[in-house]
Parts: sequence; C-alpha cells; structure tokens
Amino acid sequence: MRLRITSSLALYLALGIGIAAAADAQTVDAIWTAITGSGTPGSSTITAANGDVLDMTIFITAGPGGVREYSNIALSFDVNLDDELDLFPSPGTSANELSPGFSNSLDPPSLTETDSSLGMSGSVSPFDASNAPNPGEAPFNPFMIGMIQFKVANVSTDGIDAIVGFNPPGGFIFDNAGVDVTATYTFNAATVDAAPPPIVPVLGFGGLAALARGLGVMVLMARRHFRPTISRWLAHARI
Repeated sequence: MRLRITSSLALYLALGIGIAAAADAQTVDAIWTAITGSGTPGSSTITAANGDVLDMTIFITAGPGGVREYSNIALSFDVNLDDELDLFPSPGTSANELSPGFSNSLDPPSLTETDSSLGMSGSVSPFDASNAPNPGEAPFNPFMIGMIQFKVANVSTDGIDAIVGFNPPGGFIFDNAGVDVTATYTFNAATVDAAPPPIVPVLGFGGLAALARGLGVMVLMARRHFRPTISRWLAHARI
C-alpha cells in the first residue's frame, strides 16, 4: 500500500496562503494530504473508493497577530452517520498531535479517538499547544496541529463528511498578545466523494470501420497462410 502525498508548496497554494485576499485569512482547515487511490490530495475535497486509505492534516492559518495558544480543537467525522470513514489502522493508533514551533502542550499529549458507525459520528480530540510564557510565531503559516488516517468503508457523494471545531464545552485560540481571537477564526469542513467509474471508450462509425478493416486483413492473412497447408495435406491424402 502506497500513499500518494501532495507537496508542501502545492498544499499551501491550495489553502491560498499569502495570496491577495487570503493574506489575512484566519482559518482552521482539514486537508486531505495523502491517498492510496486515484484521488488528488491537496484540498478539503477528495474522491475515493472503498478500501482507500486517506491522510487528513489539520492546519491553522494564523492572522496578523499570530497564535500563542490553542486548546480543545476537535475533528468530528461521518457527520452524515453513514460510516463512510473508519479510523485506520484502529482507534487509538490513527492520529498524531503535531505542534511545530510550540514549546508545550496544554494537556497531556494524548488524543481520544472514537470511531464512527452506522448512526453515530466519530471524533478525535483534543488538539492543543502553547508558547506561553514566551510567545512567538510558529515557523510556518499555515502550521500543522494534527494528522489523522482513515480507511474508506462506505463511500458516498453526500456532502460534508468531517468538521473541525471545538470539543465541548469549548476551546480557544489566543494571539501573541494573549488576546482571545477565537471568534475571528473560520472552521472549515472536508468532504469525501465517490470516485467516478472508469471511462469505457465508445467507438463511433469511423472507429467501427477501422476495426472491420483490421479484422478483414487478419482473415485474409489467415487464409493465405493455411491454404498451402491444406493443399499439401489433400495431395498427400490422394497418394
């Protein structure tokens, strides 16, 4: 099994970081960053087939004031309650907390992973980290806060499949001045759609004519090859 992974540059461009109107964006995004199937990673939407393995990376895109702390960020998946995604390889071993540039985690560095089933959504939380008391910019913007791996179980083109938000009773994002800027951030969703069926070429009139000519040539060649052999066999039989 081999995951196809998008490059960091393509991923950042897909998020629209540092370009025109997106320069001041303040978002938390769930991006599909790898797949074993034919879908294209690098955005919040991907096509997949049952059995494909997907990597999702959660990014924070900081505003002008940076990010000093974030707490209790969570991912909910299979929000349509159709068991489209399963934690892979199993709950408890499918997610990692990533906080490059942050000196410590607000909570013990462990995540609670609850798998989904028919009629019940799944979740992974909490993602949190802090630079207090020494605030400073993370080395990249956007920066990764976590990665989760899924296996596609019952793929369906049915709208939003995963949502980033806060784990109840809530959480926060503080900028480098210690100001609560939670309300200024947009939390975005992710989608898995069914991969389109393979395209079967349809021969038009010209294609059918070419096929008929090819078959005719093959028949003619076969007749020329076997006619001398049959003649020799008949001559031998008359002796």
